[in-house]
Amino acid sequence: MATAGSSSEGEPVTLSMHLKGDIVGTILFFLRIVVILASIFAIIPLLGLERGVTCYYLAMQVSMTLYTVRLIQRKYQDKVPLFSYQFVQFFCTQDSGHYVWYSFFYAGHSPHSVLLIPLLLYAVFQAFKFAADISKFLPVAVGRLILAINGVLQRKQPTILRFIASAEIFLMPVLVYRVFSGSGSILAPIVHYYFLKWRYKSTRNPYVRIIFGELREVGEYLARHPRCPHFVQTFLNRCIQLLSSLV
Repeated sequence: MATAGSSSEGEPVTLSMHLKGDIVGTILFFLRIVVILASIFAIIPLLGLERGVTCYYLAMQVSMTLYTVRLIQRKYQDKVPLFSYQFVQFFCTQDSGHYVWYSFFYAGHSPHSVLLIPLLLYAVFQAFKFAADISKFLPVAVGRLILAINGVLQRKQPTILRFIASAEIFLMPVLVYRVFSGSGSILAPIVHYYFLKWRYKSTRNPYVRIIFGELREVGEYLARHPRCPHFVQTFLNRCIQLLSSLV
């Protein structure tokens, strides 16, 4: 019987053997590394503004590839036929499908670094999970550092996912503002509305629903307050109606 760190033939497992044994996971890991680096250089244009724009588009395109691979993985796991209404429903309920849609649209959109925040955080979170699995093949100091960082990320997972959900939601007013300022596409708020609608109904990640629920409670409380101006009440009630339409 093979032991931990050895193959079925009794030979010690090396890093290259481990990576070849999980080829899809390895590809996804390196794609996430590209998304992380490209997003950082787009958000903080250390290489200059022009290259920062190039990094933005690179991050979006690689992210679209990454989530397409994840979607295909889940499609085969769930045995969903490709050309069918069942696949459309499957696409709309899968987190990977949501981010294929997100990355595809914003890869052709005028660049804005805020749009990269969810992609960057998800890539960091998932990359460290994979890095923790291969940490035993790395120098001891490096392996311990990776495990320590991954441990912090796992403990803070609810906080991180809440922050990502908040970023997804509050991108909407940013996109609306960009339309009125003339720097954004009028399609962006429409596309993002459907993205949020799918995120709200996600079967794996409830945090968009949680944040929307909290925002609705705050909005209803403020709208009922006797000192709240009428125009603010009207605005809040319309926002609440919009939130209700996501259900």
